[in-house]
Amino acid sequence: MANNQYINRVDFGNDTLIDISDTTAEAGDVIEGQTFYTRSGAPATGTLTDATTSTHGLMSASDKSKLDEFSAASNYMTQCVIPFGYMESTSTSTAYVATVPNLTSLTDGAAVYITNKIVDSSDIFTLNVNNLGAKEVCWSDKATTRVSLGFKKNQTYLFIYNSSRITGGSWDLYKGYDSNDDY
Repeated sequence: MANNQYINRVDFGNDTLIDISDTTAEAGDVIEGQTFYTRSGAPATGTLTDATTSTHGLMSASDKSKLDEFSAASNYMTQCVIPFGYMESTSTSTAYVATVPNLTSLTDGAAVYITNKIVDSSDIFTLNVNNLGAKEVCWSDKATTRVSLGFKKNQTYLFIYNSSRITGGSWDLYKGYDSNDDY
């Protein structure tokens, strides 16, 4: 057995109680200032630091660059969370009124999910969210084609506001889903 001042394995009878002889940890893998033990059992200190946009650290440099593109984590979450709303009972088949939490203005890209629990559409219709103004609804993939039939009761739809599709702005309608998850 080699002369080693450090212990990397402890056996008791036929049982191995501790064995770090196969560790692959190196100083660059362990957070700066933290103690770890090498495969020989020798103590060592980690050198891994925070990432920068040019060097890896606690995350990759490319991930750090991506993270830096967001001004703050709260801003990122605001962009990712799409609120759910519901139809008001005053809705008709051509003029829907909806309430959506935390939507206070109509800006390009504002997205909402709305469940239609009131009535099927029967003609071209408008959508007025939070009394911010009735806007026509267009199919998301068809230039200025207004939605007429297709807004079905008991389905949830994704609407995204688009100020430039038609004069005065419109809601782009994306296909929804029903209780059978049919898209």
